[in-house]
Amino acid sequence: MAVHSAHAQENSKPAQMPDWVLYKQDGTLVKSSDYTGKPLILHFWATWCPYCKRLQPGLDAIQKKYSEKGLHVLAVSLKEESGAKPQSELESRGLSLQTLVNGESLGIDQLNIDGTPTTLFIGPDGKILGSTMQSDPQDPKWEAVANYLIGLQDEKSD
Repeated sequence: MAVHSAHAQENSKPAQMPDWVLYKQDGTLVKSSDYTGKPLILHFWATWCPYCKRLQPGLDAIQKKYSEKGLHVLAVSLKEESGAKPQSELESRGLSLQTLVNGESLGIDQLNIDGTPTTLFIGPDGKILGSTMQSDPQDPKWEAVANYLIGLQDEKSD
């Protein structure tokens, strides 16, 4: 998996994740401030994307394995067709990833994401540490990134 720095500034320091407000499929409000101080994996996807569907069981497994250690995984749906129900789509495949809908304001407008799947790795300090368009859920680097993010959280709490 090629993990590269996303939205790096000219001085090569990680960019700060912008503040955002999105909604769950049921209309519940979710804000970036809900994740302050917590490591976060943001997975931008669409229900029509076969590569996203291939990756999601792996992300679901990472969420289940590392959630008790403080790692959060959010799926952010964007570029959906009319009537799409992203959370229902994941649940129908037995996945428990929390999905936020209508993510264009964050994914496209603020982060300039132009393809799916795109996955961002956010440190507990809100910095974007990297991103990938990898869709292989078996790549061992997913585990390495999860452990790295958890380690950052542990360092912050020391």
